[in-house]
Amino acid sequence: MNLVNRTLEIDAETDARLREMAKERGKNVAAVLAEAVALLDSVVDLTGPDIGEDRRRYGEFQQTRT
Repeated sequence: MNLVNRTLEIDAETDARLREMAKERGKNVAAVLAEAVALLDSVVDLTGPDIGEDRRRYGEFQQTRT
């Protein structure tokens, strides 16, 4: 694995939670963050909504009410 050093500014509460989560899992904070990013990537479409598809579905709903 190619490691990169990165400095992040987070609030104290988030830092405490990250450390707690890492301790609970027997991992370091970097591993917890990596898992969190992977999970976020799997459930959130960062490319944005498909407005065209939304409009199509809304138009269909207006016609059928289903």
